[in-house]
Amino acid sequence: MLSPCGRGRPYLLLAALTAGALAAGALGCFAPESASVARSVDDPHRDVACAECHDGPLSDRRMPQVTSGTCTTSGCHSDGGPRVVELASVAFEHRDHGADSVAPMGCAGCHTHSDPSAPLVAAVDACSFCHIGRQAAGRTGECRLCHTDPEHAPLTSQRVAIPHDQLSWLDGGCVRCHYDVTEPLPTVSTLRCAACHTDVDAVVPAGTGPGPELHESHTSASCVSCHENGAHEIRAMSSVVQLACVDCHAEVHDVGVSAGFPTPETCNHCHADSHAAQQRLVLGLAAGVEGAFPSEKFVTGLTCRSCHQAPAGADPTVAVVGNPESCVTCHRREYATVERWWREGSATRLRRVEAALDAARARLRDTGEAPALALAQADQSVTLVREAGAVHNLAFAHRLLEGALERVSEAYTAADRSPPATPDLGRRPSQGVCTYCHFRADDPWVFQDMSGPFHRDVMRLEAGR
Repeated sequence: MLSPCGRGRPYLLLAALTAGALAAGALGCFAPESASVARSVDDPHRDVACAECHDGPLSDRRMPQVTSGTCTTSGCHSDGGPRVVELASVAFEHRDHGADSVAPMGCAGCHTHSDPSAPLVAAVDACSFCHIGRQAAGRTGECRLCHTDPEHAPLTSQRVAIPHDQLSWLDGGCVRCHYDVTEPLPTVSTLRCAACHTDVDAVVPAGTGPGPELHESHTSASCVSCHENGAHEIRAMSSVVQLACVDCHAEVHDVGVSAGFPTPETCNHCHADSHAAQQRLVLGLAAGVEGAFPSEKFVTGLTCRSCHQAPAGADPTVAVVGNPESCVTCHRREYATVERWWREGSATRLRRVEAALDAARARLRDTGEAPALALAQADQSVTLVREAGAVHNLAFAHRLLEGALERVSEAYTAADRSPPATPDLGRRPSQGVCTYCHFRADDPWVFQDMSGPFHRDVMRLEAGR
C-alpha cells in the first residue's frame, strides 16, 4: 500500500486550494471504486491511496469520511498546516480555524473533492455558513474583517481602476457600491441526509429537521455535504461602478434592448471608453491626484438613474440624459435653477482654464521637457472635466481645474518665464454653504433670485445634518 503523502514530504494542507465552489457530494460522501485513483499530476495527493485518509464512519456504505486526526497525525500535516493562508481574497489564521466556533469543524469541513478523481480543494462556500452574520446587508464594516485588501475586483465596468485601499472616505461602507450580496441559507434539507444515512430518522427525529446540534457528530463531513451551496458573491452593484446600458438606452443600433441585453461587456467591444470619464469624476479618481474625492451626491446614495431620467413621451431611440427636472423629484422646484447655475459656472471655469493652457502651449513651445510635462498634466485634468461634465462632482472638478492652473504656472517657472496672472475661477464650492449653489464664476449673489422660504428651508436642512 502506498504510504500517505510519501511520509516526511512537506506537503501543505492547502496546497490544492482553488477558488471554485463544489457541488454536493463532499469528502467522504462518494463511493471510491478502488484503493487508489489516478489523479491529475498537479494534485499533491496523487500518490496517496484513498484508504490512507478515508478511515472515518460510513465505511460500511463505502462512504468513509476523513477525520482531522488522519491529516494531523499521519506525518503529513502534523503541524496543522500553514499558520496563515489566503483563500480567494481573504487571508486568515488557518491552524485550529473554527476551534472556538459554535459549530465545531474538522479539516474536512472545508477541504473536499467532488469525486475520487478530483483534486482536494478548499470549498469557499464553507466560509459563508460560519460567517453568515458578517455578510448581512447593512453591516458594512464587517466586510473589511475578511476583505482587508480587496484588490480582486480592481475595475469598474468601464475599466476604471478602483484603489480600494484609498476608500476610507466611504462612510456608507462597502455596500455603497456592492449593495446586494448573497447570504447563504443555513437550513438543511433532510434529503441531503439521505445521501449518506440509510435511516434518516435515527439521525434527525421525524418532525424536527436537522439542527445545529448535528455539527458535533459531523466534523469529518464537508459543510457542503449537508448545506446547499450558497456562494458568497455580489449580485448587484451601484450603476456608478457597474453601468446598466439598458437604463439609458432603450434601443441600440435599431434593436430594442431587454433587461439583460446589452451588457457593458457587450458594448465595451466598441465603446470601451464610454462613460469612463464620468465614472472617474463621480468617484473622485484622477491621474496625478492621490486619494479619492467622490461626489457628495454619490456618497449619500445617488446613482446614475437618480439624475438621468427620461421625460414623459421621450423618444425611445434617444439615450436618456441628465436634466434639471430630475432634481425636483427629490428637492424643491428651485433646485432646477441651481443645476443651471452649476452648468454655467462649470462652463465659465473650463473656458478660462483652457484659454490659459492654450496660451501656455503657444508661449512655451520647445522650451524643454519639464514645461511640456507640466502642461501635459494640466491637460489631463482639463480633459477629464470636459469629458465628464463638472456637475458629476462639482467640488472635485473645481479642484482639478485649480490644479491645472498650478501646473500651467509651474510650466512657466520651469521654462524660466514669468507666468501671467492666474484667471479667476470664482469661489470654491463646498457642501452645506452658499458657494455650493452659487457656483457661477461671476455670481453677484443677488439673493432675490431665490425666495426667502427657500433659503430658510435649505439652511434648516443643512443645520440638521
